[in-house]
Amino acid sequence: MDAARHTLMDILSNYQGYKKCVLILVFDAYQVQRNVCDVERYHNIFVVYTKEAETADMYIERATYELGRHRRVRVATSDGMEQLIILGHGAMRLPPARSARRSSRRGCRSRKSSGGSMGIEHFGGAAR
Repeated sequence: MDAARHTLMDILSNYQGYKKCVLILVFDAYQVQRNVCDVERYHNIFVVYTKEAETADMYIERATYELGRHRRVRVATSDGMEQLIILGHGAMRLPPARSARRSSRRGCRSRKSSGGSMGIEHFGGAAR
């Protein structure tokens, strides 16, 4: 699973270089024992590992609420309920199938990740 995560991080790092946006990748650590949320820098993207008992959905909902008030935010997810919530926060949705097709047209290979990861892409400022 670690290799799949790094492959996804490499693909999204290339995507970020093309789009010139701030990209946040969220991995769900819901059932992993960790007291704090870890945010790491991987090349040119931010990688978030949620804290114990926090799902990626919960993190993304909070992040879109906070970032969406002042920045244009796009979230890639296939979860219909999550799409409705992020739309209510002012974020735009980018379904993963659509983003995978776009990446494949540019010569990138897309792989479905496990572990409940989703990407948040926002424009107009640095992520905190």
